[in-house]
Amino acid sequence: MSKYEAYAETRGSLLGLIKTLSEGQLTTPVPATPGWSVLDVVSHLTGVARSFATGKFEGAPGPAWTDGHVSTRKGRSPAENVEEWDGYLAAVEQAINASTAGAMVNDIWCHEQDIRGTLKLPGNRDAVAGELCVKSVRAVPSQVEGSGLDVPTVVVDGVVMVDGAGPTLTLEGYEASRMIFGRRSAAQISAMNWSEDPGDLVNNITIFGPSAVDIFDD
Repeated sequence: MSKYEAYAETRGSLLGLIKTLSEGQLTTPVPATPGWSVLDVVSHLTGVARSFATGKFEGAPGPAWTDGHVSTRKGRSPAENVEEWDGYLAAVEQAINASTAGAMVNDIWCHEQDIRGTLKLPGNRDAVAGELCVKSVRAVPSQVEGSGLDVPTVVVDGVVMVDGAGPTLTLEGYEASRMIFGRRSAAQISAMNWSEDPGDLVNNITIFGPSAVDIFDD
């Protein structure tokens, strides 16, 4: 399966879920994306697709970029967002397959899990996009670099993905993917299966930093 096919598979799963949600569910705040509702997350994903389709990245990758995705689509229905998003898919496919937009695959799967966790509707955890997210654990050394801390060893589903001089963290794939993209708090990361106290590593091993609040996906 190509990266774009993984993106399309996850998009289909997410939009299939969105179609079943009530107005109350669509307006539910999503803890992993503070200030955004479920529908706002869909607006963000639509905005990301627009950026990669048009090459317009005003304010990227900071809050001005992501918040613009949401603010410019306030008041829209899910169907209106999907209609706009559909119009970008050919360009998105080209960008992902050209390896200029691979992060979109990680992004859409992470946000699907954010929504499912918020609504307690787990699913699509074993998607190819999720497997690709797990590989991002290999970014741990670059996150720790400059902190003065030893890089930990990270073992995922029995496979050593990072071989460092620091303490060993052992976990399964889904938790690894959620942790590396900042979907677990420092306290939650500290409570994972470490060989010894990880100390400040918990604040230095995720790509976006740990969540400010505990996030539970079930």
